[in-house]
Amino acid sequence: MAAFAQILQGIASLLWPIGIFVTIFIFRKPLKEAIARISKLQAFGHTVELNRELDRLSDEAQAIEVNTVKSANSTLKIIGHPPQLLIEQSNRRKELDSTVRRILDEASRSPTSALINLSAELDSKARQVLAASGWGRGRTNYSLAESIEMLAKLNQLPPSASGSFRLFGEIRNQIVHGKTATEADTLRAIDSGIILLRALFAIPMEENIVHHPGVAIFKDAACTQPYADAKGIVIETTSPGGSTKSFRIFGTTRTDFVKGERLTWEWNMSHTFGHAWYRDTETNEIKKAWDSCAVFVGRDLDKIE
Repeated sequence: MAAFAQILQGIASLLWPIGIFVTIFIFRKPLKEAIARISKLQAFGHTVELNRELDRLSDEAQAIEVNTVKSANSTLKIIGHPPQLLIEQSNRRKELDSTVRRILDEASRSPTSALINLSAELDSKARQVLAASGWGRGRTNYSLAESIEMLAKLNQLPPSASGSFRLFGEIRNQIVHGKTATEADTLRAIDSGIILLRALFAIPMEENIVHHPGVAIFKDAACTQPYADAKGIVIETTSPGGSTKSFRIFGTTRTDFVKGERLTWEWNMSHTFGHAWYRDTETNEIKKAWDSCAVFVGRDLDKIE
């Protein structure tokens, strides 16, 4: 009797998977329809949520741009420059226009690729702003979140900027890694991202370009005692508003500067030069370079990635 019970138990253990298979086979159509309905509901819910986030991002991005432009105008008025937007200045406007055109060209072929490239442009531009102004204190490996947070703390962007840039990153990830975003969703994200990029370009700051990579500097006013281990780099500085230019000379031990380079604003404060004179490269006139100067170590701004 015990053996018979064991046989029945064994048969039952073999039959229950078959029973499940038969049940699925019989009800496969209703199950398939139910699963499809659930998937559609989930996709619809995701789409609704994404649309809400895109609406929110658009509103916040526009508010950031307006606040940044207003702040830029206030700064330009205070320092006596014409009250015009920084992005309207020729060089930076051309750079912004070129970047936006490149992103839009890519968007016409692959919106997702364009969104990824735009994200990289935001990251790079935020770090460039910190490096060009000296606010980054010589560090150039900030994440986008760190850069935006620092710029907000410096009152160069409104306090809400950190959350808005974070939202852009979250939407970017949803679109790039998700399956339910449409091409229209991607283009909306790109549109808001370009507005955020314009806000970064609107931050007022000087532009420093190498005018002469290295002139001889001297310890005496007669220019007979040269500094053997240093040169003077002549920098053409354009004011934040773009209305004035000036030429400044600083001491450096670097020999690899190239005329025309845009530079970061970085210094080695552990070493300074004493009194220095030099001969003007245009007139050969002897001029006072400085009374005291730290070592200038600015880097090529366009290579800050």
